[in-house]
Amino acid sequence: MALDQRVLRNPVVLLGVGAALLVAALVLIWISLTGLDAQQAARVPSQPAQQSEQIKTVEIQTAARDIRRGHKLAAEDVSTTRVEAPAPEGAIAADVDVVGHVAQADIATGQILMSKALGNDLAAAGLAALVPDGFRAYSINVTEDDILGGFLKVGDRADIYVTLPGNIFAQQQVAGEKSADRSRAALLLQNIQVLAVGQKLSTSGAEAELGARTIALAASPDQVARLALAQRLGELSLAIRKPGDDKVAEARLIDLSDMQPSSGEGLAGDDSTKRQSGHRVEVLSGSAQTTIYTEK
Repeated sequence: MALDQRVLRNPVVLLGVGAALLVAALVLIWISLTGLDAQQAARVPSQPAQQSEQIKTVEIQTAARDIRRGHKLAAEDVSTTRVEAPAPEGAIAADVDVVGHVAQADIATGQILMSKALGNDLAAAGLAALVPDGFRAYSINVTEDDILGGFLKVGDRADIYVTLPGNIFAQQQVAGEKSADRSRAALLLQNIQVLAVGQKLSTSGAEAELGARTIALAASPDQVARLALAQRLGELSLAIRKPGDDKVAEARLIDLSDMQPSSGEGLAGDDSTKRQSGHRVEVLSGSAQTTIYTEK
């Protein structure tokens, strides 16, 4: 016990113990500080690392509002937005001019404009896109003669004629009288736009649409009703109009009596010569007899 007391009272020993304790304390403090710095370094990346990991974006075009199929794009139909690079395949870049292009399908607001959804030809959007506002597309059956041997083109305007059989105008026949043909024809519709000839919707290409069996017309709802009835009861035929000719022609019902040469047609000498050299046809209509001369 006396030895322990002497050791504890020795200043050198006390100084050594104090120094050891101080060193131990400093070591503990240093370990604590370095551990905290390591944790902070792990949590907060360095500035250069942040810059290297920055996301790259590109600017593309989107629909600013709903766009219907067949609509020609205007500037107000289009907006731009940034997306993460690379942009979706087929997306139209912001620097591409799409004004005037035609939507080939419906495009919703905010939808990315894709190159396959736009085109330059209105016909590529289908027949419905060609129909003017307030009109309907109505198809009629035709023969090659009706389309003038393939010279009828999309975009032409035509007058529509109907030929009605005589049986729908039949009257009670008087005994002993011969039955007469009461067929009649009339100019049904005028200046009607041709939307399609057969399967052809576009005016592009030089080839004619030969062998077409139907044509599509742009008609108002009332005109569609007339066409439907006329096609049901008789036969339809077309006459192409000259571009820019929008004059309204007189329309009336024509029968066999209107096929007689009028008294004012041609010169008297020419008329008599034609009658002598032509075929003479007697037409009986009830009790009336009509003579028609045709050319040989």
